[in-house]
Amino acid sequence: MPHADAANIDSYRPKQEVYDDILTNLDSLLTGQTNWISNLSNTSSILFWTLKEINKINWAGFYIYNKSTKILELGPFHGLPACQIIKAELNKGICADTFCKSQPILVPNVDEYPGKHIACDSTTKSELVLPVFSSSSTCIGVMDFDSLVLNGFDEVDKVNMEKITHLLTEKCDFSSLL
Repeated sequence: MPHADAANIDSYRPKQEVYDDILTNLDSLLTGQTNWISNLSNTSSILFWTLKEINKINWAGFYIYNKSTKILELGPFHGLPACQIIKAELNKGICADTFCKSQPILVPNVDEYPGKHIACDSTTKSELVLPVFSSSSTCIGVMDFDSLVLNGFDEVDKVNMEKITHLLTEKCDFSSLL
């Protein structure tokens, strides 16, 4: 399959069918490539372009943990320019909380998030952030999605995004980050 075709998914179908195609296409695209920068770049591109109509996504990307500075640094993404660094401490934002807890966080309304919300884009209304793990089960960063609408993400999104993070764990060599 040509690389550009990996994002050529008809998004006007039931959401689960779209995710099934995303997972199939990502698996095919990432097979044989272990470079995490390439794989996260292609993943953020496919997810942004495929889900921007379904979820009204305005940002899809990654923050990678720098263990020497204890900061989440901006990684591959699609969308408007974003925050470049986030302190990897509890109550320093949804991405930081996800990283520190090593658990996905689905936020239906970012203005009501009990922790601090870092507004990189004032138009963002909801967010879904998931931890990304190395093959040794070390959290190496987070996968972050912003939506222009309230309740832009649901349990179907969360479950399927977790499958995508598992695929990244399987396909990427994150050893340089450990």
